[in-house]
Amino acid sequence: MFPLKFNPLTPLNMALQSSGSSRIDDSKDYKNFSENEGKDTDNYLHLKSEAKESYRSSCDSKIQPNEVESAFLTPKIISNGMRILEMNMNDYFNAKQLWSSTSYGEEDELSISGCEPSPSLRGMEMIEEIPKEILQCKAVSREIRFSSKHTITQFRLLQRIILHGQCIEEWNFQFGFVIPGSTNTWQQVIEAAPVMIPVEQLSGHVIFETSFYDGDEFLCKNMVRIFYI
Repeated sequence: MFPLKFNPLTPLNMALQSSGSSRIDDSKDYKNFSENEGKDTDNYLHLKSEAKESYRSSCDSKIQPNEVESAFLTPKIISNGMRILEMNMNDYFNAKQLWSSTSYGEEDELSISGCEPSPSLRGMEMIEEIPKEILQCKAVSREIRFSSKHTITQFRLLQRIILHGQCIEEWNFQFGFVIPGSTNTWQQVIEAAPVMIPVEQLSGHVIFETSFYDGDEFLCKNMVRIFYI
């Protein structure tokens, strides 16, 4: 996490989908039906058959489950189902891990109930300590592991680097389609800029603002103040 040039790699989607089905059980009948109660048997059977045909017609006309879900999803629902599970950064050339964190996936009562996104995605400022040796790397591999309960058609993020209240760099990264109920790994390679800002000017003053979108629809935001130690 430092103001450098970002080169996103191809995202890796890993997920399993489950599907359900409906059927009409012809083996079951109305157990309480009785001719002694004055009901007409022929009329009852006719109505029962008509109801079944109506049900079949209704099932045949339904759109696919993913289409149903997409039709009712709002940015609020999507963001409430999103989680950043883990993030790590490694030296790209020797694969040495320089920093990792699972604090992004911490939950509270609001996120567990589905009323709000996880705390890390509510735009509240977080604090991370990162080894300053990361600024000496020529290239860094950054990996984000996240999950989503819902379909995201055009998942992307806007990364802004803010120093002393001013945006000094900005990048837009495209991920693409996110499968509902999936856990995904998104990896980028970060190349060092020719001229680096001194660590003393960055530490404690630089904020990484990451906004997540579905196409043009804003979903949620993560903000991290970085201290280099």
